[in-house]
Amino acid sequence: MATSVAPSGLPPVPPDIAAIVGSQLVGIFLTFCLYGVLAVQAYIYHIAFPQDAFRIKALVYSVVAFETAQTIITGVEGFRWFAAGFGNTLVVAKPGLGPLCVPIMGSIMALTVQVFFCYRIWKIQKSAWWLSIVIAAVSIISAVSGIIGGATVS
Repeated sequence: MATSVAPSGLPPVPPDIAAIVGSQLVGIFLTFCLYGVLAVQAYIYHIAFPQDAFRIKALVYSVVAFETAQTIITGVEGFRWFAAGFGNTLVVAKPGLGPLCVPIMGSIMALTVQVFFCYRIWKIQKSAWWLSIVIAAVSIISAVSGIIGGATVS
């Protein structure tokens, strides 16, 4: 298989470029699809639970806002990789905002949601307090690992 011609001064596009960037493209598509699911869930929540406490509503809408920001960053990175940097393999090698978006923001969001579920488990079944503590501890360890991992890459 022949390599495509790259603009002057750039390394040639490798023949296995699909294997290199294909998973990133699929991940971007899945991010947009799952954001659509989140938008529908948020709308249904807004319609179905108007009497929820302000702090619960604030948490839900904060999650939606945070995920909106993460989806926008993912879209910007996808545009940088596959449109503005098309044919330039050096663009794919630069981390850009990816390390911020995926491990750091994802870890913060996962921790927020998992701690909320720990709270719900504790509220529903007070005798399962130990389960809430175990889930919270694992969530905190996971979030710290994701934040450290994202910080070391960028």
